[in-house]
Amino acid sequence: QPAAMPDPVAADQQSALSSWLNSVAPERIFCGVLGFFWLTYLWENYLAWRQYKLMRDSPQLPEAARQLTDDQTYAKARAYSIDKSRYSAVRGLWSQLLFTFILLAELMPRLWAVAGRHLDSLAGPDASRGQLPQSMVFLVYVMLLSFLIDLPWSVYKNFVLEARHGFNKQTPGFYAKDQLKSLLLSMAIGLPIAAALLWLIERGGPYFYVYAWLLASVVIFVLMLVYPSFIAPLFDTYEPLREGQLKQRIEDLAKRLEFPLTQLLVIEGSRRSAHSNAYLFGLWRSKRIVLFDTLIEGYQMQSVKEKEEKEREKREKEKAAEGQGEKSDEAKAEPDSAAGEEKEKEAKKGCNDDEILAVLGHELGHWSLGHNVSNIFISEVNLFLMFFAFGQLLNCHSAFAAFGFQQPAPLLLRLAFVLEFLLSPYNELLGFAMICLTRLFEFQADRFSVRLGFGQQLKTALIKLHTDNLSYPLFDPLYSAFNHSHPTADRFSVRLGFGQQLKTALIKLHTDNLSYPLFDPLYMLHRLAAIDQAEAEDEAKTK
Repeated sequence: QPAAMPDPVAADQQSALSSWLNSVAPERIFCGVLGFFWLTYLWENYLAWRQYKLMRDSPQLPEAARQLTDDQTYAKARAYSIDKSRYSAVRGLWSQLLFTFILLAELMPRLWAVAGRHLDSLAGPDASRGQLPQSMVFLVYVMLLSFLIDLPWSVYKNFVLEARHGFNKQTPGFYAKDQLKSLLLSMAIGLPIAAALLWLIERGGPYFYVYAWLLASVVIFVLMLVYPSFIAPLFDTYEPLREGQLKQRIEDLAKRLEFPLTQLLVIEGSRRSAHSNAYLFGLWRSKRIVLFDTLIEGYQMQSVKEKEEKEREKREKEKAAEGQGEKSDEAKAEPDSAAGEEKEKEAKKGCNDDEILAVLGHELGHWSLGHNVSNIFISEVNLFLMFFAFGQLLNCHSAFAAFGFQQPAPLLLRLAFVLEFLLSPYNELLGFAMICLTRLFEFQADRFSVRLGFGQQLKTALIKLHTDNLSYPLFDPLYSAFNHSHPTADRFSVRLGFGQQLKTALIKLHTDNLSYPLFDPLYMLHRLAAIDQAEAEDEAKTK
């Protein structure tokens, strides 16, 4: 292993926390970090097992839940959810064992040494160049290895699991190009950002964490600005929503709420998956609304229509050239009819205009109520705290020695180990707190849509989306508390006072996404009952 490079960070940057950690034996730090990750893994698997057991032991649709779905849809949602649960369990075990092996075998410092040797063989040894070039080579290796390790799992999930339940729409060629573009884009964006960050840490002095936080914040906002115009079109096809009643009604709703709508787009989500969604993005006075084509009932992208028209003309020409007779046409009538029925079923998926407006009313509620600003503020505070913590733990050499790094450890790996390992308890607590906050935000946005007059439509939309996406509606309460960012009705609905309209929206979203109807343990029924009760209370207050 090559000789250690000089530490580019001043040795006097020693906090009380770093001094305390340096007094702890490296073996104890290593066992503490690895032990915490295993405890977290076992807890998450315990929750997942509770949920899996609930699904496994509920083969029949409960009588009380028949108002939400039917036996066939329930069976499909249950099978899909069980398959996803098994996949997650196997992949989670693999990831945990791989992570443990990487730490025990000290693969990260070994890979760092390999990057140094390869850099020396290409550019020649140069002690004056510092850690930055080696850090970039190391990052390239990590990205490539992560890509190759995750690729088989991703292929299986998309082309086996999702395809088995009718959700995957990607061809192998489209998927391969998509993955390659993602890898190259990650390198093109990530490497310069990492280089600038390391440069600031080396030269920023005792308050480098302030400059690092400012840089990270600027990068986030710049990416938010350039993503919709330059990055997103590299992966998906966007087109303006066609002129018509739906477009006019959405624009009228935006004006009513003084939402600064600049573009109304449709994304070709059907090229990837049958799942549906809608979202808003943009900064300040430039906002965009994006609807998945799978969300709009019977919608077809213009590019898809043109492609199908060309294919139909091609088939007609081939038939004419072959001189197919009447008998041949009759033989093909039955499969053509079956294909037509399947296409008709697909066309019925999605939401009508009223339901789409209800869904957008929910999304606009997040904007109007300041939820997006709140989330940005929380993210910025969290980002600053993490860089500040790194500044305090920068020189805890005992902790880095525990993972096999010679002193001083490379700055890049110090940053990664502090943020991912030493701060992992903080990250877990923050994640749980954000789940609780998001639940509250979701119900507030639902109520906003109800107040706009879309309650009934939101109810049917939510149920339809749940059915279309085969979402399983039954969840163990403890699993739900730690995994679901959307609130359960028996916890929040009555207190927030949703109306009858929201009840119908929930049913439709649940149905369309094939959501499992039992939750907490009868989540949907509890939520709908709470909505009825809240509506009655609102009517009584009005009278």
